Amino acid sequence: MREPIAVDDVQKIRTFIRGATDPIVLVIENSKESFSGQVLEGLFGYRLGRNWPNINDTVRDFLDYESSQNRTPFVFITTGASLPAPSPIKGTADGAEEWVVHSTDADAANAILEQGCLYSHRQLREQGVEFRAFGRHVLGEPPDYFDLIQFSSLGGIGPELVVASKQHGRFCSESDSYDPGAPFYFRVASLQKQPSHIRFMGGHAVRGHLELKHGEYRTVSRAELPDTTSWTPRTFTEAADGLFRDNRKGV
Repeated sequence: MREPIAVDDVQKIRTFIRGATDPIVLVIENSKESFSGQVLEGLFGYRLGRNWPNINDTVRDFLDYESSQNRTPFVFITTGASLPAPSPIKGTADGAEEWVVHSTDADAANAILEQGCLYSHRQLREQGVEFRAFGRHVLGEPPDYFDLIQFSSLGGIGPELVVASKQHGRFCSESDSYDPGAPFYFRVASLQKQPSHIRFMGGHAVRGHLELKHGEYRTVSRAELPDTTSWTPRTFTEAADGLFRDNRKGV
């Protein structure tokens, strides 16, 4: 793994990226906050807290993917932060993940099931499907991100935060109320068999589209969960993941 560059001020990153072609940065900080967007004016990147899950995997995936896109990736570590020693087991603490999740709203979930295919935002737009601008339109992400279907670890509220934020037209918190849709749970082994599968930021992604018949999956709908007047990304994630695990016990 390429050695990170130590800086005591994020503004000093400019010194290191001067002259680089399409620079993109990943900053590791001794904090709990993590986000992506404009790390510096006009420069897209990530800022991750020291305790980001699987941070060594994330750094490796970041360097590999961004290099494959002919961008110049840099990893910086701010004063007081450090990377943990790499784990001898790649992935989560109990070994490689078996299942990952992708969430979407109810209308999109119905369309996915009817068409038998999960499409990236780029392919949906080419089909004439309109939806609220989000992600790269707001954060300034590279265009190729628009064609990635990303999957998250179970227990992470990120997928539901995306659904909630699209509904509200702003970036939501884990406690904002919203109208949840249906998470799709995919077996990692079936995703890895797809030619379009890639590793992305410590997790998994598929480029372009994924035909459901080529991936082992399960869904959980709100109708299967206890009725409540107000779901939040946190409470829905916990309830949906819990039901999915309970259903798996009987398989």
